[in-house]
Amino acid sequence: MSKFQARLLMMVAANLLVACMATAVPKLISYQGQLNDQNGVPVNGTVSFVFSIYDVPVGGTALWTEAQSISLSNGIFNVQLGVVTSLPTAVFAADSRYLGVQAGADAEMTPRQRLTTTAYSYRAETLSLPIVPIGGVVAWNKSMPGTPALPDGWVECNGQVISDPSSPYNGQVVPELNGTSGTQRFLRGSATSGITGGSESHVHSVGAMPGRYNDQSQRTPGSPGNTSAASTLPSYYEVVWIIRIK
Repeated sequence: MSKFQARLLMMVAANLLVACMATAVPKLISYQGQLNDQNGVPVNGTVSFVFSIYDVPVGGTALWTEAQSISLSNGIFNVQLGVVTSLPTAVFAADSRYLGVQAGADAEMTPRQRLTTTAYSYRAETLSLPIVPIGGVVAWNKSMPGTPALPDGWVECNGQVISDPSSPYNGQVVPELNGTSGTQRFLRGSATSGITGGSESHVHSVGAMPGRYNDQSQRTPGSPGNTSAASTLPSYYEVVWIIRIK
């Protein structure tokens, strides 16, 4: 016989509170519930819980799991999910996610609870405020010491084919904006977008004008001709262009 009565188990406030702030996004979900025993009496003391997040309401494999020992008073408990095992951003990469709760030695309770929309603000970690829409291209300081890896949903603009069924760009080619291959492009504002324009390469030269001498010694002062001069590039900082694909 189960120690806890699953039917009366979770009288949940179920507020999944994740603050979206420009400076940082807490990797925690606040969760409140009430645990009763098999006779419906609120439980007091410390109980071991296992929390899991799934992408299906029944069965399946947990995308994330965390065990905590929680102190209960009159059956009420408050817990922050993610304090033991961090919550990866990818857990909330789709619309439907379900929370499973196991108390003590009992089996996981049924039904699982669907996570509410508020929890999906957790995905703001993948963005910088203001929110960058899918298709947004931004500069990324990739090689600066301390720069973390790209979050889920972003790729470098290296001309590769997207292979991600969850992206609306699946099967399409990313613009090639990085590197020194000779085929990379620069960004140009236009009334349309996503269109490749211009030549792959071109050369600038200063040639002789009609009626003028190319020989510097015979050139009329002030007249143009074939000339060359040393030049240097202005100071610059290299960055990598990245695009949001989902």
